[in-house]
Amino acid sequence: MEILVQGNAGVAFDALPQTAQRKLLAGVLQVQLLLEREAKETAPRASGMYGQSIASQPMEIVDGVIVGAVGSSIAYAVPLELGSKPHMPPVSPLIPWVKVRFGVKEPEARSIAFRIARKIAQRGTPAAKVFANALARHQAQAQRILTQSLTDALAEAAR
Repeated sequence: MEILVQGNAGVAFDALPQTAQRKLLAGVLQVQLLLEREAKETAPRASGMYGQSIASQPMEIVDGVIVGAVGSSIAYAVPLELGSKPHMPPVSPLIPWVKVRFGVKEPEARSIAFRIARKIAQRGTPAAKVFANALARHQAQAQRILTQSLTDALAEAAR
């Protein structure tokens, strides 16, 4: 999932002094950490693996644009975020989740996992929107942080 907050001050990042660049990078990092914290706090919990997998990615400068991302490396992160259409998932990956979620042992866990898989085959899964909701809740704050870091960077460049 990609969330893009754009701004253009008419100044190329590479043309700014390093002290000004650091101010911009600090603002992006602050927003990343804010969204990471929010996503971790609101992530669905059973085993806790999904929340633990959420992390800020290293920033990159691509064509003069600072790119900061927050995401998850877990295979089911995208279907969890966006939901899924009806499909028959494999039962075996559901078993550990069922054991934790329902506190049951293997034979019963397999039976419950199979029933859950059948329900997913009929209805799909709803979107959790962990990342989209984190941004929606903090969009104004993120914009303030980025605007302030840009103001500070331009003031530093003018010195």
